[in-house]
Amino acid sequence: MKIFIMDTIEQPRGSGWTTHKWELARNLSKSGYQIHAMTFPATKPDGVVTHSIKPKETYKFSFIFKIMHLINILKVVYAHNFDILYTRNVSFGLLGLSIKSNKIKITENLKKVVWQNGNNKKLSNGNNGLFRNFYRKKSDAVIAVTQRIKEILIKRGVDENKITVIPNGADVNLFRPISDVIAVNKL
Repeated sequence: MKIFIMDTIEQPRGSGWTTHKWELARNLSKSGYQIHAMTFPATKPDGVVTHSIKPKETYKFSFIFKIMHLINILKVVYAHNFDILYTRNVSFGLLGLSIKSNKIKITENLKKVVWQNGNNKKLSNGNNGLFRNFYRKKSDAVIAVTQRIKEILIKRGVDENKITVIPNGADVNLFRPISDVIAVNKL
């Protein structure tokens, strides 16, 4: 199965979301899936086919970076027949839904568009709320990281049968408990 992670994967650098995308791509690859992902130059997660884009800082205006990212996603989708498009980004998700509904006819095999919601702030109806609610309802599958987020999504009209709760995890090789004595001494 070919899966395209449309969000940009970066080296984990402390943020939960960068670590999550990195580990998701690597672990899906280890499980036998063919994973493709958008990355910045020199970012190469093990076992992942990468499609490099220029960093946001190289553009004078951030909206140009977003447009170029969308264009690059279209190029990658056009060049490959993916089974699943995965994102947490509303713009990328709407693009994925357009591709799936054949409004943009560039792929034959697309079976699912999967969206993940990671926090309660993103559930708000404020910034992009209308698009976000539309996208949640139209996606083939929705991943919620907590039961509470699932409950909120159901109240917002997302079919509960499409929602799977997959809690965030931690790489126990990177994050492991230390004794109270060591922790106090480090402070």
